[in-house]
This record gives sequence, C-alpha cells and structure tokens, in this order.
Amino acid sequence: MDTDDDMPEDEFLEMPEQALPGDLSRVWAIRSNLRHEREADELSRELAGDAPARMIFPWTDPHERRRIEEKRRREQLAYEEEMIENEQRRDRLLRRIDEEQAEIDERRREIEDNALRLRDGRRAYVDGDRYRDGEGRVLTGADEAEAARQHEYHPDASTWAEKQEIDRRADENQKLKDKVLKDRADGEGTPEQAAQRLDGYEKEFTEKVREREGEMDAAATGGNNAQAVTDYGSTDYMNAFGGDSQISAVPAFTAAASNVSPETTRKLTDDDSGTQTAEVKKPQQPLFKP
Repeated sequence: MDTDDDMPEDEFLEMPEQALPGDLSRVWAIRSNLRHEREADELSRELAGDAPARMIFPWTDPHERRRIEEKRRREQLAYEEEMIENEQRRDRLLRRIDEEQAEIDERRREIEDNALRLRDGRRAYVDGDRYRDGEGRVLTGADEAEAARQHEYHPDASTWAEKQEIDRRADENQKLKDKVLKDRADGEGTPEQAAQRLDGYEKEFTEKVREREGEMDAAATGGNNAQAVTDYGSTDYMNAFGGDSQISAVPAFTAAASNVSPETTRKLTDDDSGTQTAEVKKPQQPLFKP
C-alpha cells in the first residue's frame, strides 16, 4: 500500500510539501481533492447552520441573518414609534395654535367693535393726538374732525397701538402654523431631526404665550397704583341721626364717627363759627319798643 493511502487524511494534509512521499504531482492532486471536499462539506454545514460561520461571510450565516433581521425589525419598530410620537406632538401643537388664534380673533373683534366709526363706515383708531383708519393712514380734514368729535363721547376708544399689537400676534401665530404644516408635508430628515424641530416650534409658541400673558397681567394691574379712596358708605349713613341713632356699618365711616367726641364737636362749632353761634344765642330784639 502506498504511503499516501495508508496515512490519515489530517496528517497527510498537514504534512509539509518537502516531506511528501512518492510522485509529487500525484500527491498534490490528492491533497487538492481532499481540501476541496473538506471545504465543500464545511460550507454545506455552515449554510445549514450546523457549524460556525468560518468560511462564509458573516451575513450569510443563518444565525447571523436571524440576528440582523431581528435588529432591523426592532429598529423599524422604534422608527415607526418615533414617527407616531412626532405626529401626535405636531397635532397637539397645531391644536394649541388654533386655540391661540381663536383668542386672537376674539380680541380683534373687541378692538374693532370699540373703534371709532366714521360716516362712511370706516373704523378710526386713536393714535396720540391723531387718528388713523384701518389701513394706518392719518385722518385729516373733515374725517379728523369727525373722529375727534366721536372721541369726546367715546374716550376709551381702541387705539392704533392695540390694533398693531393684535395684528402682530396674528401674523406670528400664522407663520408658526405654516412652518409646522410645511414640516409635516416635507417629511425630511430622521425622526430625531423632526423631534428637534418640534422642540423649537413648541419653545417658540410657549414664549409667545408667556409674553402675551405677561402683557395682559401688566395691563390688568396698571391702574392699581392709584391711591385707594376711603369708602364712607352710601347715603344711608344719615340714619345715624334718626330715632334709633344707629351708625353706618361701613368700617371707615364707623371709625370716623366713633372717634369724634361731643367735646370735640362743640369745640369745632365754637371755633369755626363762634360769631355765628353767639349771634344765634342772642334773643331776638323787637323791631319797635313799646
């Protein structure tokens, strides 16, 4: 028996070429066939998932393919969840913008209803010592005179500053809504990028609402700096001089009435109108002596 037939295949394949026995061309052919058979068998077992992926590419291994598919499935699910969350945030923001617009429209109607009205139907707004129409043109001549007469009877008429402010708020609100709608229509970028843009839109909206609320609070408290007027109650305090001599229940008047003593009243009467009092006390003299 030849040496290459008696030798185990593993030892025969690992033997250095210089030590191969017999006809080298025949031995090389045998070794090549053996290696090819072994590689083909290993590849078949790897493709079937029965052996580790050493000969094939990692992504062709069944286990690796399942792992990659599972990873892609999780990523797709996360992507869809982020898209749904962004769309829900976008819908909530649009609803808030619409609610803000409704308040702006209501305020605009109040300003327009409170404006001066010219004979031709135009609205006029007070601008310091001038008057402007709805387009911002300064009124002159007969229009100015008419607006001034109406302003005398309507001193709290809407001002040009109020109209400009409500127009600015409406314009900013509409621009923000247009940006949100355009972002939805374009659908560009990853969900993370879309979420970042939404963060900016929500921040812009919140800042505008807080600014408006701050202006409303300032306007509401602007007239509270005047000195409080003491409340002395209604005219029914005259009941104090009635038969029951009851003092008014209003605290300020009660305190004032209670702190005045009879002596103080007599002193004030004598000091302030002493002459008159003395004259009143004199007995009336007859016009003709008997």
